[in-house]
Amino acid sequence: MVELVDIRQRRTKATQFIDSPLVKIIVGKEGAAQTSYFVHEDLLTERSGFFQSALNGSWAESDTKTVFLPDDDDYYVKLYIELLYTGKLGILRPKEVSHADESDKRNTEAQDDIGDSGEKEVKDQDQEGGVVESGGTFEMLKLYVLAEKFIDPRAKNHIMHGLVSSVLKPRADGKHYCPTDGRRIEIIYNGTASATNPARRFLIDIYHKSGSSTWFNSYQAEDLPKDFLHELAVKFLDAPRSKKTGPPPLLDVNDYLEDTDLGEYNGPSKECKVVDERAEEPPGVE
Repeated sequence: MVELVDIRQRRTKATQFIDSPLVKIIVGKEGAAQTSYFVHEDLLTERSGFFQSALNGSWAESDTKTVFLPDDDDYYVKLYIELLYTGKLGILRPKEVSHADESDKRNTEAQDDIGDSGEKEVKDQDQEGGVVESGGTFEMLKLYVLAEKFIDPRAKNHIMHGLVSSVLKPRADGKHYCPTDGRRIEIIYNGTASATNPARRFLIDIYHKSGSSTWFNSYQAEDLPKDFLHELAVKFLDAPRSKKTGPPPLLDVNDYLEDTDLGEYNGPSKECKVVDERAEEPPGVE
């Protein structure tokens, strides 16, 4: 039986964005290769405090309807726009066509999985079949930092749904992927400023709930952000762990959601249930 879905929603500027003018977003430094995107203004300003200020204030962008992003990666700006329009992210690919292979090897490190033992295991990078490399966690973490810059709590909440789903959903071999490697931790800690940031707390909770000392075997202390090590120590002091939980770690996405009103973070929202916000996997991909 097909479940009835009510497609109606409250009329807002964001739902009526099709009538608003297009804003030109130019990504890349002047004099270098640049990429341009066109996005409906009302969709941008309803969702993003960054674009709201740029397009509705005294900035030149409000007159020209052109916003320059010289320091951002066009791939992640494109993903952000995709998320704005669809609420989904088409980031699950067979390993052989991952974004890491397409660009600058952003995602080449070995993948960490938690099996029945609860220990970190390195997934075979050469196994046959259309295996998704990481469930898109690397891209979602990078996109989260961009959404932080754009002051878009709704986008950040969508991404947190995807991140939690990527941990809770087991692979075909029964293992659960956890973004425990230093490079992913650096993405969030270099791109956020506070220990209360939901993405930081997400990473800390994974280590606190299911972490093992073996997770640090590949790293020296200087390889990991000092703030991460400090916040992890504080977590263990405030809430000593009697035993590891999982796999997977017992995570609740509601613990990592922000107030969707533009402005300061006012604590986690309790309005959402855990859902898998990731795009459906391509045929043949586990």
